Amino acid sequence: GALRADELLNQLEALSESEELDLPSGHHEEVIDSSDGSSDNVDSSSLKPNVRTYSMVMNAWANVAKLETRSSGTNAASHCEHILNKMEERGAMDGSIRPNLVAYVTSITAWARAAAANSHDDGECN
Repeated sequence: GALRADELLNQLEALSESEELDLPSGHHEEVIDSSDGSSDNVDSSSLKPNVRTYSMVMNAWANVAKLETRSSGTNAASHCEHILNKMEERGAMDGSIRPNLVAYVTSITAWARAAAANSHDDGECN
C-alpha cells in the first residue's frame, strides 16, 4: 500500500513538473475528491500534488511503521520523514506544498509507532 502510494506520488510529481496533467479549460470542475465523492474546487487548470496529497502518502507510511520490525528491512518512519523533508524544500517555492501541523504530527506518529513495534520485537512491554 504505502510503497505504491509513494510511487504514484512520484509519478504525479513528474507529470505535474512536465505539465502533462493540464486539463482543458472548463474541465477542472470534473476533478473528484475521492475522500467524500464531492467535486474539488480546483483553482487552476492543472493537477499537482498538494499538502493533502503528501500527507496521505505519509499516513500510509505511518500505518506501515506500526507493523514493521527491525528485521523487516523497510523503514517506514524514514520514508515518512523523507516526504516531510521534500515538502519543506518544495514548500519554500510553492505554498500549497508547505507542511502543516498534520504533516508534522504524521511524521512524529510514524517514529512513535516504529519505536513501539521495535520494543515489542525486542520482547519489551511498556
